[in-house]
Amino acid sequence: MHVIPEFLAGYSGEKNKAMSFPNVLVGNPEKKMRYYYVYILASKKNGTLYIGVTNNLVRRVIEHKEKLVKGFTYNYNVDKLVYYEVFVSINLAIERETVMKKWNR
Repeated sequence: MHVIPEFLAGYSGEKNKAMSFPNVLVGNPEKKMRYYYVYILASKKNGTLYIGVTNNLVRRVIEHKEKLVKGFTYNYNVDKLVYYEVFVSINLAIERETVMKKWNR
């Protein structure tokens, strides 16, 4: 299980803070390998959960923390990353997200 990733641990909420997570981690630099993330956000301990999928985990978590997108996470103040999984296939990531959304909470 992954808890708050190291690259977000120091995130203080400063707008426009330069943060990135590379899409190329291994392999031939000529062939960019994309990664996809299924993640769980929480509002607080034992609070509301949100499960999502993205191709840029840092950008997406910042969008949740800064309330840049109106919707479920905005309305329920869900902005704490508590878990994530990494995939090389968007189809596998979406499949995993679908399974996770069927879990009993």
